[in-house]
Amino acid sequence: MKNVHVSKHPLVMDKIARLRDKRTNVADFRRLMGEVTMFLSHDAFLHARVKSAKVRTPIGTANVMKLSHDLVFVAILRAGLGMVDGLIKMYPEAKLAHIGIYRDEETLKPVKYYARMPENVTNSLVVIADPMLATGGSAVEAVEIMKSR
Repeated sequence: MKNVHVSKHPLVMDKIARLRDKRTNVADFRRLMGEVTMFLSHDAFLHARVKSAKVRTPIGTANVMKLSHDLVFVAILRAGLGMVDGLIKMYPEAKLAHIGIYRDEETLKPVKYYARMPENVTNSLVVIADPMLATGGSAVEAVEIMKSR
């Protein structure tokens, strides 16, 4: 699949191994989840569009490159909340959204029970945070919800 990236970074693999270890305590799990998310966000933003701009520095004007769009981080409740801190550390200016989705056990279809997001996400780079991919149904539903905004 061309849009799937699996990190082979040694530190990511080590941290994921520790995340999966049942002996990892809650505080370490939270810290590791944030650290893994920071590594993954680095890869996710490698191809973000930028635009040229000018800024005033103490010694004059400088030509710089800035993101050409807003970032919106979407946490799929509740598991995605563990990734938000790592994302925010990488880009504190991002807008936040939360989407609650569960899988109906009879139909196996995703059901939205909550959605809170910024007014306007048009032309934004949207990052959906969900470490729990089983069938991918919740992630696909979250993408559809964001596309409909």
